[in-house]
Amino acid sequence: MKRDEVLAILAAHREQLQTLGVKSLSLFGSVARDEAHSDSDVDFLVEFNQEGGF
Repeated sequence: MKRDEVLAILAAHREQLQTLGVKSLSLFGSVARDEAHSDSDVDFLVEFNQEGGF
């Protein structure tokens, strides 16, 4: 999966992520560097609001 694809998916789900209490979401690793292969995973660092969550 390419970085732009992941960012587009996140943008499309921004409201749902905010509803779940996501304060910030960072993409890192091979996908963030656009070096991913077909077997690469997608790495996220998620910061939640204190009042929200799963």
